Amino acid sequence: MKKAMSEQTLMYVLLFIVAMLVVGFIALKIVDVLTSQGDTESCRLSVLAADKSPVETSLQCSRKQVVLYPNYYTTDGDTQQYSSEDYATAVKYVFANEMKECWYKMGEGKLNVFSSLGFSAMKIKKGCLVCSHISFEEPTINDIGNLYEYLQDTKIPTTLTTFQDTTYFDYMYSSPKEKLGGRGNILVAGFFGLSTGFYDVWADTINTNVWIYNNNQLNTAPLTTTQDYNIYFVSLYNDVTDKDIVNGILVYSSDNKNQPACEYIYS
Repeated sequence: MKKAMSEQTLMYVLLFIVAMLVVGFIALKIVDVLTSQGDTESCRLSVLAADKSPVETSLQCSRKQVVLYPNYYTTDGDTQQYSSEDYATAVKYVFANEMKECWYKMGEGKLNVFSSLGFSAMKIKKGCLVCSHISFEEPTINDIGNLYEYLQDTKIPTTLTTFQDTTYFDYMYSSPKEKLGGRGNILVAGFFGLSTGFYDVWADTINTNVWIYNNNQLNTAPLTTTQDYNIYFVSLYNDVTDKDIVNGILVYSSDNKNQPACEYIYS
């Protein structure tokens, strides 16, 4: 009788231990999610404050470190699972979500993010902030494909009605030309050192605020796993009005000797 009770007690203890381990694992995952969301929201709140502040205000926006492995990826050291078994698709999904998060926490293009940093006084017209640095470890392929087309064709996975049937590109896009007339395209072309002629081959390419610059090509070259990338939030100031801005998202190879023409990189 005592032996039976002892075995039963041991079974209950083991079940209790297993249950605690499961609860602990779930709790850790919840903490990881909340921490990630907390960092994003802290950055967004500091951006909102900077837009309204009459004095210099620091941004609470840390640079994320994303490392892409063959079967998983890490964000600031935390392991994440890919959304697809296809490596190229999974990698583009990670890039798209990092760009979306960057656009969200920097005010979705609606704010004068660097207004409190004295840009006018410093005569700075091209301000940037690096949201994420993305690198590859032991990639299975070299060519990931065209990220720009992926952004245009892929809808944001969400249950929120505000994002239903919205592609990544639609969420981030605004037309510099529609916002500032021809001056908008001039700002973008000047940032990349391109010709601004209306019938120039760059005319359509520069009339966007979503930029993938790779191998000296804008929005046309595939991503490659042989180099690292930075995801920038970019503010281009109109040097005519000294007020109007074009805000955009830029993916740029951090290995490129010719880095983006940011006059100021906030870090």
